[in-house]
Amino acid sequence: MERAVNGVSVIIPTVGRPELRTALESVRNQSMQCAETIVVLDRPDAEPAVREMLLPSERLVVTPGAVGGGGARALGLSASVGGYVAFLDDDDWWEPKKVEAQVTSMQSSGATFSSTATYFDTARGVRILPEEELQPSESIASYLVRRPRLRHGSGYIQTSSLMVRADLAKAVSWNPDLRKHQDWDFIVRCAEHPDFKYSFINVPLVHVVQGSAGSVSKLADWSTSSRWYDEHRHSLDRAAAGDFVLTQVIRGSLSGLDARGLRHGVALLKGTRPRFAAIVVGLFGAVEGVQNRWGKK
Repeated sequence: MERAVNGVSVIIPTVGRPELRTALESVRNQSMQCAETIVVLDRPDAEPAVREMLLPSERLVVTPGAVGGGGARALGLSASVGGYVAFLDDDDWWEPKKVEAQVTSMQSSGATFSSTATYFDTARGVRILPEEELQPSESIASYLVRRPRLRHGSGYIQTSSLMVRADLAKAVSWNPDLRKHQDWDFIVRCAEHPDFKYSFINVPLVHVVQGSAGSVSKLADWSTSSRWYDEHRHSLDRAAAGDFVLTQVIRGSLSGLDARGLRHGVALLKGTRPRFAAIVVGLFGAVEGVQNRWGKK
């Protein structure tokens, strides 16, 4: 297939959830037509149901199964032909002007990486994130993980808000081996690439539904958080480093009632300066751990 130099490839990883229909409709209803939509199915047994949701022009890539979000996005990215790549989770959706606004902004500014503000939909209502924009003096890694308040969202860049020039996205790609923090890993590695130039649109053009990212099974995976920290510690200021260790490694180990993880997290805190809110969030993992243990009895 010939490369669409100025076109946008949309990559949607899925396990076949019914919400995929809404995500697809939001792509079809864009004011600027996309060059292609690639749906990457990570549960092969759901292929018949997913094919029924697709138009003939929409492509389906089927993984061997259970490769995870990073692996699915990497497969979709390698199959794409557009000059730009946009990622959309299958339970999120876009406002109609999302693609047009980002392409226009990136072409006028020469940016290679773009994100927009987000409607964050929760059971308690809708918040507009991020609460604060990235400052020139701050690394993207620190911006993403810092925790100055109890609620997350002070700094926020989410996968479904991203548009990346294809050559940059493919040079970096997605890490298929991370069970969590895949988006943070991809964003930070893009930011460290010599061709990185960032454009932020402070208008909410994406709807993100609060999902299972805070579930106990993922939250308790402190070892993956520790791997991410080892990889990106050099990009974090001392406060952000402490915030990450507390809210991810220590909270995760406490949620899983894992003494080894807790000892490891405490050791990682050496030389950091976590914020008070991060300390509270991290220690709340003990409450989650007790609730989880009690619920299993």
